Amino acid sequence: MANTWGYGAMTNHFGDMTANSKAIFCIGANSAVANPVGGMKHMLQAKDRNNAKLIVADPNFTKTAAHADLYLRQRSGTDVALIYGLIHIILKNGWEDKELIKTRTYAVEEIRAEAEKWDPKEVANVTGCKEEELIE
Repeated sequence: MANTWGYGAMTNHFGDMTANSKAIFCIGANSAVANPVGGMKHMLQAKDRNNAKLIVADPNFTKTAAHADLYLRQRSGTDVALIYGLIHIILKNGWEDKELIKTRTYAVEEIRAEAEKWDPKEVANVTGCKEEELIE
């Protein structure tokens, strides 16, 4: 099964995104302008067909953000803090894909240790996002 919670740098097949996505996380990309026929079209189809949630994180409110179910307006240069904060929440709630981690990752313990430092309050302080939005 394709990655069902997003895409990274357009690495997933558009058909997989349309058919399988339950949530799409777009960070630092404005697909509505940069790739309207490919990326944005498939994001909107996933929203329509799968009720997929579109989450956009960007310092600027873009045309892509206008379609988002959740828009995270972060401060410029805080992508890493935001990602570690999301990893923190995923691990805290036990939402990680253990098989994926076992077979396709390395340095997991180092990532876990760093993510532990990035609770929602700290991430909100650094990124400017609201704690409730991060948790959502």
